[in-house]
Amino acid sequence: MSASAEQVAQLLRACDAGFVPPLSARVDIDAYAAKLAAQATLVEAWDGDVLAGLVAIYCNNHDTGIAYVSNVSVAPAHTRRGIAGRLLREALARARAAGMHGAALAVHGANAAALALYRQHGFVPAGESGLELHMELAFTSEHPQ
Repeated sequence: MSASAEQVAQLLRACDAGFVPPLSARVDIDAYAAKLAAQATLVEAWDGDVLAGLVAIYCNNHDTGIAYVSNVSVAPAHTRRGIAGRLLREALARARAAGMHGAALAVHGANAAALALYRQHGFVPAGESGLELHMELAFTSEHPQ
């Protein structure tokens, strides 16, 4: 099943308060969901016909070979089950299969849960911009994804 923009928006609204700062304070959720559904590779987790989680990754920068993880969201009712880690692993595997050599993302420095997830999967700090931490992962034999 492939999520529609409306289903992505519903998930993002359910997860909004868990983002640091809230996602709705940074983007128009409907427009962002439409962009993700149309342009990103979505790796999804479903609970019946309800989108329970997703990782949105862009694997289209063949100049740099770096995929960009734009969003990791798991509905509050489905957290603490390893869904985010499983989806992130699959998204990174798809990026590697698409010819990418690594991945990057940005996360608020105060988002401890997200930082722990990304570090667990081999991402390392690569710079800061205000309160945002930029992290990178090189696909190697140690972190093949």
